Amino acid sequence: MLLTLKAIQFPNHELDISVLNNQLTLSGKPKVEETEANEEKDGIKWLHQGIRKSDFSLSFRLEHRITIQQANLDKGLLTLQFTYDIPEQEKPQKIAIGVQNESGRILEHNAA
Repeated sequence: MLLTLKAIQFPNHELDISVLNNQLTLSGKPKVEETEANEEKDGIKWLHQGIRKSDFSLSFRLEHRITIQQANLDKGLLTLQFTYDIPEQEKPQKIAIGVQNESGRILEHNAA
C-alpha cells in the first residue's frame, strides 16, 4: 500500500513522520530564518510570492496491523510504503471436502 502527499518546497529535514499509539502524524515546519528572510529581502516588500511555505500537520489512525516500511521524498512528493500484516491464524484456510462412495471410503481430491 502507498500513501503519497505533496510536500512542495519542503526538504526532508523540515518534514517529520511519527507513529504513536497507531496514530500516524505527518508534519512540516519551515525554518524560521528562511521564512523571515524571504518576506523582506533587500528592503523589498513582496505583494505576491506564489506558493508560500507554512506549517502543516496531518494525522491518520492506523489499524494495529499496519506498519510503515519506508518513506521517500522525490520532486516534492512524499511517499509512504505500508504493509498490512495478517497473522497466520487469521488468514482464510482451505478445508478439504470429503466424498463418501458406496464402499464407505472417503475420496480426496488435491488440486495443485
